[in-house]
Amino acid sequence: MNMLLALRRNHISVREICKVKGDYYPAYLDYNRMLKQCQDRRQQLHKQLSTLIDCDASHRIAYIYLQRMISEEKDDYHRIPKIDQLPESFLNELQQYLQFQKSVKKYYSKLDTLFGIEVDKGDQALGELYQRNWYVQNALLTTNRKMFDALKNTVSRKKKSKLWKIMMRAFAKTAPFSTYTSITLFDERSGKLLVEVNQSILMKLWDMFLLIPEVVMNSNFLIDYKLVDGKPRTNSRYRKVHESHQFYGNESFVYIVPKKLSDLFRSGDLLSSDQLIAIGKGEVTTELLQKLQVLGFIKNTLQIEYPEPTLEQLLALVATYAGQSQRVEEIRGHLEAAYAISKHLEACFDIQHKERDLDAISSHLSYCAALSDENYCSQFLDPIVENSYFNTEGTQNVIPEEFERHLKVLDALMPVFDNRIIFQHYLKQIIDEKGDIPFTELQATLHELVNKYQQLSVDQSIHTSFFSSGEVAHELLKLRNTYQQFIMGSLNGEDVYLTDALMNSIIQQFHSLPIHSTAFTKFLIQHDTSKRFIVNDIQFSYLNFFIRHGLSSQYDDLFELLERRMQSDDSAARLITYSPSYGYHPNLSAAYSKACSKFNYSKTSNFQHPSFFDQCTLCWDEQYHRFYLKYSDGNRIPLYTGQLAPTHLSEQMKVLPYIFQNGFIQGMKVHYLSITLQEYTEIGRIVYGSLVLQRRRQIVHSRLISGIKSDFQGYSKFHELLVKYGIPTQTFVRLFPVENSRLQIRYGDVGLHKPIFFDAEEPVYYSHMLRHIQVNVKKYSELAIVFEEALPNPYENHNTVEEYLYEIVGD
Repeated sequence: MNMLLALRRNHISVREICKVKGDYYPAYLDYNRMLKQCQDRRQQLHKQLSTLIDCDASHRIAYIYLQRMISEEKDDYHRIPKIDQLPESFLNELQQYLQFQKSVKKYYSKLDTLFGIEVDKGDQALGELYQRNWYVQNALLTTNRKMFDALKNTVSRKKKSKLWKIMMRAFAKTAPFSTYTSITLFDERSGKLLVEVNQSILMKLWDMFLLIPEVVMNSNFLIDYKLVDGKPRTNSRYRKVHESHQFYGNESFVYIVPKKLSDLFRSGDLLSSDQLIAIGKGEVTTELLQKLQVLGFIKNTLQIEYPEPTLEQLLALVATYAGQSQRVEEIRGHLEAAYAISKHLEACFDIQHKERDLDAISSHLSYCAALSDENYCSQFLDPIVENSYFNTEGTQNVIPEEFERHLKVLDALMPVFDNRIIFQHYLKQIIDEKGDIPFTELQATLHELVNKYQQLSVDQSIHTSFFSSGEVAHELLKLRNTYQQFIMGSLNGEDVYLTDALMNSIIQQFHSLPIHSTAFTKFLIQHDTSKRFIVNDIQFSYLNFFIRHGLSSQYDDLFELLERRMQSDDSAARLITYSPSYGYHPNLSAAYSKACSKFNYSKTSNFQHPSFFDQCTLCWDEQYHRFYLKYSDGNRIPLYTGQLAPTHLSEQMKVLPYIFQNGFIQGMKVHYLSITLQEYTEIGRIVYGSLVLQRRRQIVHSRLISGIKSDFQGYSKFHELLVKYGIPTQTFVRLFPVENSRLQIRYGDVGLHKPIFFDAEEPVYYSHMLRHIQVNVKKYSELAIVFEEALPNPYENHNTVEEYLYEIVGD
């Protein structure tokens, strides 16, 4: 079996984080042992006094008072009547008990006083670790400048809690596509940084630049409108060019323009600015051309060809207007300066220097915006996107034979859990009934179906919907149900062990269905010290990660794999690769375009041409069991290769991945929405061979910790809860709102469901976790606190937390 391999490595080492750990928990355990001994001796003494009360009438009053005193944990026995008449041996025993009780109370007072000191020491240690660790500071500096600046002074409890979350993430949580981890594809790169300017900023600069009068007057334009009820309608992304937003360009705003414009200009024509003015006979001015560009009636041909330019491309594009004005030259100068700084940043490992460089890049880019548009007055924060790579010299990449076999079985099984296959076969029923349909006529229906499908996927209810009415969907869901019935035992807290017989039976039946899965399978896996492989996630993939992070010398091989998998190498259909990022992340178009000529792919720009979908018909391929677009000059299979979820794509493009590609894997593990909770429940592991597909989860209701405080008494009660339910002191914690005893998911609440590594032994971690829980209890009233086993335990790593990416690309 052929497999692509990558590795992600976190930036805080075990050695570093262990400096935060103190001796408080061992002291607490000592106190607990003493307390238990004290309680046992109290019970024995209480029992002894009950016997003496019954059999020694002459001293009964003394024994009764003593019993009450011991029950109330007091020690003023000298005031008890006839106390001096009791046997000396008994009084000695009583004094020993009272002395021990006093030492226990003294130990309690000591730990109570130390608790706040330990919290402060822990916060200080986390702050010092943050200040020493260049990589963590760098991750925050490049991804969240406001937070980076705020954490220069962590006096408030709120800021300390934010720092705690950041440090736990940097130590224990694997993080894809960010500078919170370093990456290796086991190639020759060592200690390298890849720096790119934020795509959203470049898109806005590009759009603003194209509105400069001297640029407008030296450009060519495509006339782009549609007549709807006799009125010309246009669309444009310009409306949000001044807004600070994560995405830019994925929303297209519709406008109605005067009918006389469509009378003058035919949609689809390519005209220069001079031709537009000539045809307009004095009515078309530079100002009107700017307005028409904002409305989308005309589109600069360079904007169509380069909708999301890189900084290097933007420099070259601006250079095509060189000499038009002093303003253009100044913009070009600022872009060149920003580009030079971005290259310098790839070798910059001084945080203060980097901070100054990022400020300089932000200033240069902001000057470009202000020069292009005098109404633009914002500063660009977080101007770059960065990835870091590390050296893997001497790393052993031996893949155990049995582990490889189990991955291969899972790879074959995964399409059973893909709801998009159900969606696609429902759409096939429509095509079978109506015949091949022009794509533009079908678009409204497709958008309606995709929106409904998305909601059903969120609610985990697609299996009861109209999408599942067809025979293929019915058979697929039967196979999925066979698997899910097998893992139901985990809902009772039992560990479930999948068998080869079960897996192979489902796979064999699946292969008899008319289904074509186009994706590769990517496994995100951690290794533990017991030679187990813990599966963090399983994803369908189209080699995006390896194309994004691979070397250009590897592109040809990757595209051959992709072409073979899509089965477009020996069919009439050709791939169209597209990867709009809309500012989320620099897109993959540059990487894909390097292979376009060799593999004869259609270019991304085809999608940008207004007439593209007008010339397409959606058809079903009976041989390959998939859809394709019948285009005027040949068949096409669109392939979205970006990193943004399809739901965030433009209206024009968002439906395409649902029709042509695999989606998310659902049903391999117990879903949180299927869990009910009264006070406590436990979900067992799901295991296949050496692979752990689901970690054990222990879930408690927030009411069980209601009223406890961030002090030693609260710490003790919390640990009593952990002991009661057998919850380890080191876990990953997630929070979920609870309504009518059912767990809920809040997709808009970013920090709620993310797992946070929690070492309950440390007062500082307990204090921050309690605050995290209490803040969300105020927000949601009822919470499920999910303690997921720390498997593998981050403390048990030799150096740092690591996660492997295995992508299966062939037998």
